[in-house]
Amino acid sequence: MAVANSIYENTDPASAALRKLHLALTATYHDIVSAELSTTNVFDGEVLGNLLRIIYQNIERVTGQEAYDTHACNDDIAAKGVVALTLQGTTPHIRRKVIQDTAQ
Repeated sequence: MAVANSIYENTDPASAALRKLHLALTATYHDIVSAELSTTNVFDGEVLGNLLRIIYQNIERVTGQEAYDTHACNDDIAAKGVVALTLQGTTPHIRRKVIQDTAQ
């Protein structure tokens, strides 16, 4: 399962507020298995628990960006019974650390 989000602007000028769409996808076919819409002031990691609770399939691994590498996210992942959080870091030193940790 991969977690992603995107930002779009509301088309109604009277209530022009930015929103984020958080998606949980299958790794193989990129099917959407869970989604949540939030405002931009909601931290990405805050919605992970809600995304995971909606999914009834077995999950082998959760992947996401470093925004999901928090104690709360790790607790949500452990509550779902998933062992690993694989970071898809855009920061080279984080990506290197993940590769080193998985190689051991």
